[in-house]
Amino acid sequence: MPVLAVVNAKGGSGKSTMAATISAYAANAGVKLMLGDLDPQQSVRTWLRLRPPQLPAVTGWLVDGGRVFRPPAGITHAILDTPSGLNGLHLSRIVMASNVVLVPVAASAFDRDATADCIKNLLQLPRIASGQCRLACVGMRMHPGSAGENVTRKWAAELNIPMLGVVRYAQAYVSCVDQGSSIFDKFSPEALTLQHDWKAVLGWLATSFFGASAHNAMAHTLAQRGVVE
Repeated sequence: MPVLAVVNAKGGSGKSTMAATISAYAANAGVKLMLGDLDPQQSVRTWLRLRPPQLPAVTGWLVDGGRVFRPPAGITHAILDTPSGLNGLHLSRIVMASNVVLVPVAASAFDRDATADCIKNLLQLPRIASGQCRLACVGMRMHPGSAGENVTRKWAAELNIPMLGVVRYAQAYVSCVDQGSSIFDKFSPEALTLQHDWKAVLGWLATSFFGASAHNAMAHTLAQRGVVE
């Protein structure tokens, strides 16, 4: 089963927002997906609990009597939201279990410096160095075309890591969390604008993570929403 891990040792980088948004999009495209919460704060577990039953289902871990966490039956893909401060053996174990790692990074120099250390650690892991696990970053809370995006793209190029795009800040993300929903569960003009920010990220994931079986359904979903030309 393909696994996507959202990783950044720096807190407040947007990991839970990214994990929940991609999960909701995939669910709307018909992917049978599990969103696993490895963060002690359990942010996405709260989001899963709040998610209305009429929305496309995103499943959490199945916990058996021995407190063993595992994917429920029928799941084809998994996304993992990881904790801040992840490094060393714990980071290596996450990468060993993953096919793709996405690193969200915010615009400030503090965020870039802390994230650079995390990326350097990731690049040293054999599974990523060999290309078995693909690695990319996404700018979070940056307006497309802004100076922040330009600086972050230059930073990513210097680290030799692909930067897939930028996702702007919007209060809608906060409101969606409170409702257990996502911008991909909505069709308002604001939601459609925000969905467009994810176009490059989702296009990359369609081939690097979701695969051919899900690609057509996902492309159709994006086209219906006007997110692709």
